[in-house]
Amino acid sequence: MTTATITEIRAAAQRLADAHRQSVTRATALEHALSEAAAPIYAAHRPAIDEAAAHEAECQAELQALIDGAPQLFARPRSILVDGVKCGYRKAEDGIDYDDEAAVIKRIKALLPDQSDLLVRSQESINVEAVAQLDSAVRRQIGIRSVSGADASFISFTDTDVEKLVKAILADAAKRQGEDEKPKAKTKRKGVSA
Repeated sequence: MTTATITEIRAAAQRLADAHRQSVTRATALEHALSEAAAPIYAAHRPAIDEAAAHEAECQAELQALIDGAPQLFARPRSILVDGVKCGYRKAEDGIDYDDEAAVIKRIKALLPDQSDLLVRSQESINVEAVAQLDSAVRRQIGIRSVSGADASFISFTDTDVEKLVKAILADAAKRQGEDEKPKAKTKRKGVSA
């Protein structure tokens, strides 16, 4: 194998740039054509979609108000599932709290000098995400309290069988994407273009 010259490398880079530009141009044309083709369909369905979305928002607000007004109903079980809608209460993430940021920074520098760059930001504020990773005993030493997450109501949707199927199809297509780049055995298929 011979060593390439800079002129050959520049020429190959230019060919790649030209090929990339052509790919982008074709993809943009496809996107534009699809957008134009879908515009009348989208316009025909948009009013009904907007109406359905508004009705869904009203129903969700009503359910949220009912859940928030009756937390005692969600002691055991903490949530219910009705036709794909899961709602109830769940514990929020725990947090941390401290009174005097300057005092905590001073204690971090005194007790944990090797970690102070990680735990204290350069503008002299506490890096809450990093401090939260410390052992609770160490946090107490530097003046930080653990705050238990409070119960918070929630509403979520579970995947329907159709949504699960669509996700599986998309995942399979993404997996095959890499396989398409590998050479395949020669097979002739009519009506299929690459």
